[in-house]
Amino acid sequence: MDTREELLAQARALLAQKQLEFIGAEHLAKKGYQGKVQLATAKAALKEAQAQVARWELEIEHTLIRAPYPGMLQSRSVELGSLVQPGGRLGEFIELNPLVIRADVPELEMAQIKLGEVAEIRFADGSHTQGKVRYISGSADVSTHLFRIEVAIDNRDWRYRAGMSAEVKLPLNTLDAIHISPALLALADDGEIGVMSVESGLVKFTPVSLVQADADGVWVSGMHGTLEVITVGQGFVLPGEQVEVISTGKADEPKTD
Repeated sequence: MDTREELLAQARALLAQKQLEFIGAEHLAKKGYQGKVQLATAKAALKEAQAQVARWELEIEHTLIRAPYPGMLQSRSVELGSLVQPGGRLGEFIELNPLVIRADVPELEMAQIKLGEVAEIRFADGSHTQGKVRYISGSADVSTHLFRIEVAIDNRDWRYRAGMSAEVKLPLNTLDAIHISPALLALADDGEIGVMSVESGLVKFTPVSLVQADADGVWVSGMHGTLEVITVGQGFVLPGEQVEVISTGKADEPKTD
C-alpha cells in the first residue's frame, strides 16, 4: 500500500474543498457577482480533484490480487513477500465450472449434431453425467478429417478435474432395429443382405440394413411387423418356395432399440 491510503485521504479532502468552491462560484455567478471564466475555472478544479480521487482508488484496487473468475489455484510461482514486477507471473489459475469436454466427430455424423443437444458423458472411473453441446467446429482437422465439438458440463462441486478421459455419447437419427444372430443373415443374388422368413407357407426374402454389431450379435433395421424367421436351413431355400415349418418352440424375446 505504501502511502496510497494517505494520498487518497488527501485527494478526498481536496475534492471536498473544490466542491464547496464550485458551489460558491456557481451561486455568485447566478447573482451576477462572478463571471463565466471564474465559474469555469472552479468547475475544472472540481473535475481535476474528482480525477485524483478516482486515480488513488484505482491504485489501491490494483494492490489487491483477485482472480477474474471462480476457480482453483493450480500452481503458485511466488512466495509471500516476493517482489513482482508489473506483468510478472504469479501462478496458474484454472476454471473448472463449467468443465468442457472436447471430442472429435466423423464428417458423416456432423449434420446430425446440433448446438444445445444433451450428451451423455462417461468418465474413465465409471461415473456418469450429462452436458450440452456448446461448440461445433466449422472446419475439419486437416490430418484426421474429424470435426471438433465441445460439451460443457455443470461442475460447480469440482467433482471432475481437467485432463480426465471421457466418452461422449450423442443421440443421432433414431430408428427401429432388432438384435439377431449373424447366422440368420442371408445374401440375395444381387448381394443384398436380408433374412429368410416364411409367409403363408412360402419362403420370403426380407432385406435388412446393418445398424451396429456387438459381441452378442448384430442390430438390423427393416424387419417390420411380425416375421417367422427361418433359423435352420435358410441357405437351402429360395424365395417363393413352399416349405413346411417346424417350430422350435417359443424363442426368447428379442431385444429391440
